Amino acid sequence: MPQSHGALRRVDSTIENDRNTATKPIPLPAKGTDPHPIVELLHRADGEFRALLNRETYDVAAAARQYREKRGRHPPPGFDKWWQYAYDNRAMFVEDFWNPIYDDLNPMWALDPKAMLADVRAQKMQFRVRNGTVTSVDPEHDHFWMEIWLDLIQKVAEDLPDMDLAMNTMDEPRLLIPWENMKEYVKTEHKKRKILPVEQVTVKYSAVPPEPAEDIPKVFEWDTSLPIWERTVAPCPPDSLARKTPTQTDFNNTPILSTEFMKPHIYEGYISNYTLSTSICHQPDLQGLHGYFIEPISTSTSDKLFPMFGSSKLTVNSEILLPAAMYYKVDERYTSQAPPIAWQEKTDTMIWRGLASGGRSKADNWKGFHRHRLVSMLNGTQALAMPNSSDFINIENLPLDTWHLQSRNTSAEERPKAMSEWLTSFTEEVGFTDLNCFPMEENLGCSYTGHDFHPLKMVKLTEQHKHKYLVDIDGNSFSGRYRDFLLSGSLPIKATLFREWHDSRLVAWKHFVPFDNRFLDIYGVMEFFLGFPKGNGGRDELARKIAEEGQQWARKVLRPEDMKIYVYRLLLEYARVMDEKRDTLGWVDDSISGTTLEA
Repeated sequence: MPQSHGALRRVDSTIENDRNTATKPIPLPAKGTDPHPIVELLHRADGEFRALLNRETYDVAAAARQYREKRGRHPPPGFDKWWQYAYDNRAMFVEDFWNPIYDDLNPMWALDPKAMLADVRAQKMQFRVRNGTVTSVDPEHDHFWMEIWLDLIQKVAEDLPDMDLAMNTMDEPRLLIPWENMKEYVKTEHKKRKILPVEQVTVKYSAVPPEPAEDIPKVFEWDTSLPIWERTVAPCPPDSLARKTPTQTDFNNTPILSTEFMKPHIYEGYISNYTLSTSICHQPDLQGLHGYFIEPISTSTSDKLFPMFGSSKLTVNSEILLPAAMYYKVDERYTSQAPPIAWQEKTDTMIWRGLASGGRSKADNWKGFHRHRLVSMLNGTQALAMPNSSDFINIENLPLDTWHLQSRNTSAEERPKAMSEWLTSFTEEVGFTDLNCFPMEENLGCSYTGHDFHPLKMVKLTEQHKHKYLVDIDGNSFSGRYRDFLLSGSLPIKATLFREWHDSRLVAWKHFVPFDNRFLDIYGVMEFFLGFPKGNGGRDELARKIAEEGQQWARKVLRPEDMKIYVYRLLLEYARVMDEKRDTLGWVDDSISGTTLEA
């Protein structure tokens, strides 16, 4: 059997080093001493994180045993070399970390490998892996992400089997499989799970079938029509609110913000189920509150399931997640190389900078866009607007009773001024860098939003880290700054509808603060940490706790090495599901008497 003592000594040493370099842990308030619902959520998150750590394994045999228990199959061939690579790169071995791989790949066990390969080869953006070398099929016309992904895959390609990969280089996800079809795929995959006797296991991948002759046409149909909402909700259950609610067609009015559809994923106003909060199936109102659903920058979708890799997706999409190119490549737009700034040296302020993106914002639809709403809701001047005096966001009219805000305890006459002064005390660095009209207008201006928004100068990430609170929301899809925010030592406050490769590694309220995609809870979140007025009854130490623990954790599990380890395992699994002998392929060396693996 594989030896474990070396691994245990090495991991213990790593933990001890972390203890020596980390700041002294900040305790949570004892239960019952602070009745705020966020404190309860912090305790829940702490318990969830401890349970995650308790599932860590320390040798290949234990990792394989946990794999079989959770996945219902033997690990794929090459699992031992993957484990050794991960161990050599000081990875943590928690089987849950790789859950997205199986969420993405499992339905494809219901499909024919030959048919999937034909669909892969019909795509414009492709990689070939042959004898440990990765090449692009059409490098002259590649998107710039392709070069970065090629480098990422090449770093782990030495021991990979041959394979072909189709890549989605659009910001937006593309695969939307109807619920009725996906239900059958999932059912079929579950029936196929089996732990075979060792003597029946095949330990080598098959050769990749030869490529077809050049004169055979490669045809794959994509739907580029608008609107996209009905296609987007097709993967939701038939009885879901998203499927039963009429499709919105008019986005030219003030957005309706309600707490009605938040209830399944909140606890006393705050997100208690982060994964559920990113699902649109119970939130039909989001069709009018997010630019992706109103008019995305790019639209090209299919209801046919096949393997396509991409950076992010909605919970209803079926792409196979890879680490985003901007996370892997060092680029000052997405990754700061500056030394970390201590919490006490940061200002008690919030910053957000970005384009007015999220889709094609036009004169008759921009009021539904999420980025415009965020900037308006955090604008202190907007809080002074008289009732019904604004045709966009009027903070005074928002349904905020759920959060029992201190600012609402003032008199009706004083309330707008009190809210305005409070917001202005920490949000003056929230704003657009470009109003990004469609069609484009000169000098960053925009004739139909210029009266509400005034562009601010761009601020490098290094400067943003000087603020304690970093708001992060979607753009055209996911936010490429999220990893940097987690590593910054500031507090990431995150609202998103998009899933990424690292989601199973991060715990909401432990490593970052989640908020709802309507943004109504942002006021309660900030009152919790800053107090009202600012400095009166705030909980700065709890903000610091989440920021610093998130930073320390990101340094352990979101490294470039972790991205390589994830991709290595993902592609072993992908090669297996694409193999005609997949039902018998597996790694079983740990079940053979006398087998060892040095640690």
